[in-house]
Amino acid sequence: MKAALKAAEEYGYNKVTREQIAEAGKEDGITASNVQYHLHKAERTRRLIVLAAIETRNYRVLAQAMALGDELFLEKSSIELRKRVVMWLDSEYCRGV
Repeated sequence: MKAALKAAEEYGYNKVTREQIAEAGKEDGITASNVQYHLHKAERTRRLIVLAAIETRNYRVLAQAMALGDELFLEKSSIELRKRVVMWLDSEYCRGV
């Protein structure tokens, strides 16, 4: 999921493609066929990315999920995590990123 998170950061977790995930993971030997085999459909990919972002505290991806009102994010994340995402967004905004 490391490659999927990396691609989601760049392209958006809800728009990332299998090819973009494979490209992000090519240094680790990930191919498009590996991604297809393990992630199957786009909806499954999106769900797994959100769950991995929650687990790893990937605030860039979690901010996307929060902004889009992702149901899985809202169901699985704690209030504390949502507060941390908002604090991360505030710090990124202040840095001009």
